[in-house]
Amino acid sequence: MRPFEIVFATLAVLAVVWPRRWTGGRKVVGLALLPATAIHLTTEGWRWQMVPLYLIGSLLFAVAAWEMLSPAPESPQPSGLARSLGVIGLSAVVALPAVVPVWELPEPTGKYGIGTIETVIADTGRRDPYDPEGRARRLVLQVWYPADPARNADPEPWLEQSDIVGPAIAETFGFPSFALGHSDLINSHGYSQAAIAGTGEFPIVIYSHGWKGLRAAGLDQIEELVSHGFIVVAPDHTYGAAATAFPDGELVSYEPSALPEFGTVPDEDYDEAALLLVDTFAADLAFVMDELERLAGDPAWLLSGRMDLDRIGLFGHSTGGGAVVSVCAVDDRCDAAVGFDPWVEPVPTQILEDGFDVPFLAIRSEEWLGYDNDPVLQRFALRSSKTDLLGLMGAGHQDFSVLPRFSGVSAVLDLKGSIDSDRAAEIVNTYLVLFFEAELNGGPDVSSDPLFEEVCIGPC
Repeated sequence: MRPFEIVFATLAVLAVVWPRRWTGGRKVVGLALLPATAIHLTTEGWRWQMVPLYLIGSLLFAVAAWEMLSPAPESPQPSGLARSLGVIGLSAVVALPAVVPVWELPEPTGKYGIGTIETVIADTGRRDPYDPEGRARRLVLQVWYPADPARNADPEPWLEQSDIVGPAIAETFGFPSFALGHSDLINSHGYSQAAIAGTGEFPIVIYSHGWKGLRAAGLDQIEELVSHGFIVVAPDHTYGAAATAFPDGELVSYEPSALPEFGTVPDEDYDEAALLLVDTFAADLAFVMDELERLAGDPAWLLSGRMDLDRIGLFGHSTGGGAVVSVCAVDDRCDAAVGFDPWVEPVPTQILEDGFDVPFLAIRSEEWLGYDNDPVLQRFALRSSKTDLLGLMGAGHQDFSVLPRFSGVSAVLDLKGSIDSDRAAEIVNTYLVLFFEAELNGGPDVSSDPLFEEVCIGPC
């Protein structure tokens, strides 16, 4: 909970449990709920998780005000049982905003500030296989870059257009549409159109999210890379993302038929859909590289002359990780690759059999080490000359994204593993930065070293 939310909740609890012999103090505490609420609302902003507490606080304030102003004798104090029941009920109300917090992204550790811009790109030479009208494939593309520290500006939100994207994401995962209504209170560390830092060119890293993910799912990793001097580019894979919001307000939700629930269709139909999905993601990544080359030659482009197109790395999670393998196997613009639980089962068979010589680091969660995907990944690694396999013990599949931060009970909901989210981010971000520093900037090779006690090497 945020500071003034804690103050508000503490006052509400005190107003209920205050000893009956100190009635004057109880009234003061009850009356203090009004200014505490005002400060909280003006400095932190309201959110739906606090609504029950707002209602109870209003009632406690009204009772305190009535007792303070009424000339009549004080009403009898509630019994110990009634007071205990009140505390139990109030505790449940206070638990809601604590369990569903306004979480924060980890503070980037590098020396650079973060700037960001957004654009839309269209691959006119490729029909979108999921678009009901058969239109050209369109992507919302966001770029983050090393920037001078922002002055007199507000950071960009974690989730762009959260008023329409938030409800769509919530409904995608079976939650009420208002469940992510507090997303607009979650800030990134990036600033729109901030001045790019320094001089010279920066290496480029492209991020690919997983099935029903979105580019913001890896924002902590993106910001960490940018703070260390990388330009990071990420598309929302339209129809494969939980929701894609175009700047004009058009909202495209994910297409369920793009990857049917396993077991609901014949195996051959599922495999065909999975192959098409990974191939579509991979084609998106290749097209992003095409567009970066085009934009680099546009003098009006903010980053024109600052992108080093001879140093390009890619990283992805799950389906995005499989797409990274697919595109790096055939596109020599890819200089290095990282996969977080890379889903390689749908990668074309020829690529899996041939392997590749692109430096590749695969970090797998403990959850996915036991799945059929891992033996496929291990065989691919044996056929590849520069591939390292690491395992993150205690991690679940979603610990490579920000999803576990949404709730304090994410582990109970099977949305994360046993590892602490901040610890998981520290480990993942450390390897991510050091790997790309080694492969794109000539730094020391540490990809195969167990830098943390939670990390294992090889098959694990």
